Amino acid sequence: MLRIIVCLALLVPFLAHSQSYELLENRWEGYVNEKTGAKFEVLSVLRYRISSYASTDDLYVHFYLPSESDAISIIGRTIVQGRYKYRMEASKKKWAVGWQSFGPWPTSDFLLNRSKNQHQNILATNLGVLVATPDRIYPAFISNNDGEIKSSGKYRFYFYTPAPITKITLKLFKDDELVNSIEDTDFDATSSFYLELDEPKLDGEYKLVYAVEWKNTPLPFSKSLTFYHKLTS
Repeated sequence: MLRIIVCLALLVPFLAHSQSYELLENRWEGYVNEKTGAKFEVLSVLRYRISSYASTDDLYVHFYLPSESDAISIIGRTIVQGRYKYRMEASKKKWAVGWQSFGPWPTSDFLLNRSKNQHQNILATNLGVLVATPDRIYPAFISNNDGEIKSSGKYRFYFYTPAPITKITLKLFKDDELVNSIEDTDFDATSSFYLELDEPKLDGEYKLVYAVEWKNTPLPFSKSLTFYHKLTS
């Protein structure tokens, strides 16, 4: 199990207007005015992310849908937020059954365009994506091609906490049967962090239950998210 802690404030996403937030060919992208998050939040769920990209690269977000949906939200943002708050949101909401790819998402438009990003390039290691409907999450792959889908063999769940955590536990269930679990301790307030779980070995719907114990309050916090796992080979 791997984790990383970063102690910069993140945010609760909501669409806001700013001079650098633009409607491009297939997405909105740029810096937005957003408030710092006041609740525990899932920031990104990834199965693979490239470690770097160049200014000539086009990014693609791959994901699998077990059924058609017209309410898919594809949002990209930085895991660690600096002075400026980056956001990308795909304009397309309706997607068919099966493997899907959103793109192209050119890095030259904003991520590595220093004339637009206030000379603060957004690196691949700080880029997260959340593909979701109101009641489901669809784990994403970030690549620089529209072809082969690679898997890291891990699920990486990025979280944001507004308050210090003494312990967090993740439990993965399929049909009410426990498949995997991990726990970790000691995360600072207003920080982001990630926890990893091995990918399931069977296709199907899974439920992740995460329970949080706070440092300064005896009241625990528990919530779940549902996602569909599809093998890549």
